[in-house]
Amino acid sequence: MCGDSFYAMGQGVAASLKRWGNVFLDNEIVSYLKGHDITLCNIECVLSNIGANRYSLKKTQMRGRPENAEVLHNWGFNVANVANNHILEHGLDAATDTVRNLKAAGIKVVGAGENEDFGEGIKEVQLSLQGHNIAIFGICLRDEKYAYCKDQWGRLLTKIQELTRQNVAVLVSIHWGDELIDRPNLSIKDRARQLRDAGAVIVAGHHPHVVQGVEENQGQIVAYSLGNFIFNGFLPDTCWSIILSLTLSGNRVKDWTYRIVEKDQDHRPHFCDKQRLLELDSEMQRRITLLKESQTSNDYEQEYRRELLGLKKEASKSLRKLLRKRFWSYAPVFWPQILMRPIKRRLGIW
Repeated sequence: MCGDSFYAMGQGVAASLKRWGNVFLDNEIVSYLKGHDITLCNIECVLSNIGANRYSLKKTQMRGRPENAEVLHNWGFNVANVANNHILEHGLDAATDTVRNLKAAGIKVVGAGENEDFGEGIKEVQLSLQGHNIAIFGICLRDEKYAYCKDQWGRLLTKIQELTRQNVAVLVSIHWGDELIDRPNLSIKDRARQLRDAGAVIVAGHHPHVVQGVEENQGQIVAYSLGNFIFNGFLPDTCWSIILSLTLSGNRVKDWTYRIVEKDQDHRPHFCDKQRLLELDSEMQRRITLLKESQTSNDYEQEYRRELLGLKKEASKSLRKLLRKRFWSYAPVFWPQILMRPIKRRLGIW
């Protein structure tokens, strides 16, 4: 996410990116990213000035600058998914401009529909690397106001099956699940099973803002949520994430690993020091184990819903506390807009 969230105006990722530029990411992470043939990310904002108004909170939040596309490319990213619940937040023109800016920077784009205009259909990026034929899809299952979330599921499964029969390794970047919880619900697990059965080799999930476990099954990998790589999250569990690294052999994953990163006060991710790495890796292993435990549908789902409700209540409480603490540090033009935001959201006009 290359913009500032409404609670971080002037203090979020956009502000930090403007201040740090290319060196926002340190050399150690950039070298690691560039050590891969394909480096894929999910773009959780627009990268466009279309419709921008620096006096409007609504038109400024979740907005990255067009030149951020070039910065992403300089860091080693060469494929980007844009199918998520924020891509249409600033309108269709800004979303399509984001696609143009990414492609102009040398980044291939998935998740924008068959004609890359956020219309109907679904289109993959196909690559041939070292004798491997690879197809990458992007899709969003979060049907929200600003989401690009077309009814693409059946077509996606069909295309995966067709490509698998042609010995193409299929990777799916997917926006799904619930925010803040450390494991997927049973519906998401069933979706993952359908993708595996269709032949998807890698499923890379996002949206929960926290890391969830990674599941391996006969050379197929499902990472339910990679967490926040770059984001101005304020809850402790949203401040660390994983970079998933995989090696393909044919149309199966030969081996895989992950690197844990944690953000600093400027929202810059860094590889963890030894002590912190031990703590977070232990937590990561716990989340992987959660996926292996046997569950009955009723018990698992009921406990999941109870915990999710509790997490949302705690997040709302923490957000109110943060806003009270930071309120006077925001530009005065945003003060009434921040106060009116929850009311406008309830009325459906935000």
